[in-house]
Amino acid sequence: MYVSILSRIGIGFRITPFYYIPILCKLQVYIANVSVSLVIWFTIGSCWDRFLSSSRKACVRRMSSHRNSRRTILAITFCISAAYAQIFYCFDGPLVMAAAPCSAKNTPCTTIDTILLFFIQFFAPPLLIFCLGIKIHQNVHQMATISSQQQGHVLNKQKADR
Repeated sequence: MYVSILSRIGIGFRITPFYYIPILCKLQVYIANVSVSLVIWFTIGSCWDRFLSSSRKACVRRMSSHRNSRRTILAITFCISAAYAQIFYCFDGPLVMAAAPCSAKNTPCTTIDTILLFFIQFFAPPLLIFCLGIKIHQNVHQMATISSQQQGHVLNKQKADR
């Protein structure tokens, strides 16, 4: 995110090395895409952890631990970083007749980048968060039902003891 801010400040002062130096162009696009995707997927990871911790089953709840959270963070970081590695091949600057000075250099690269962006940032995250939200709601509802049944059982036992 800071790289994007620096490039925008540079544009204001008419200093645009990110657009005309190929390695800076690639780094800017890579860091911007990876950082946005990591924020989204860390949110999905926290939803997954909430789902695990709200389960009725103790063995599922045990999977919600600091060690597994660290592993999830590392796995998400590795997968997102690897998915966007294509930027170092596909993006270049300065390109003549391109949508932006720093953009994909050919049609296959544009297609790959668009598909990755669509699935990683727009399609999969809301779908996963929605599904996990429903499962969390079901888990909490089941726990509330069990809790109210147990309270009713205790009250009936107390009445019988009197």
